[in-house]
Amino acid sequence: MLKVINSDEETRNNPQFKKMFGFLYSGINNNTKGQRMFFFLFILRRFALIMIALELVHHPAMQVIILLFINLFFLIFKGNTLPHKTRHNNRMDICSEAFMMLICYHLLLFTRFNPGIDE
Repeated sequence: MLKVINSDEETRNNPQFKKMFGFLYSGINNNTKGQRMFFFLFILRRFALIMIALELVHHPAMQVIILLFINLFFLIFKGNTLPHKTRHNNRMDICSEAFMMLICYHLLLFTRFNPGIDE
């Protein structure tokens, strides 16, 4: 994956390189390094979500806050890089991220964000 991120255009157009690594950047723009980092960050995000759920089991408020920051980062990242090849896919992805962020804000209602109030 890092090989695709750091490759130049001549290398990415090589048929042998496309055969080995083409699936990592098919369907996305690969003009800038940020666009080529899309799938790497996508997998890293999934891994981070799993680790947050496993490590912060007893701290749901921290889980939600970290999740909000991750969603904000990805919303900004996708808005700046526009990783998909079509305008429609970029808009759908940004709207999806915005709605996910809205859902995550509602998760705050279900946590004991300030546990001292009920006690």
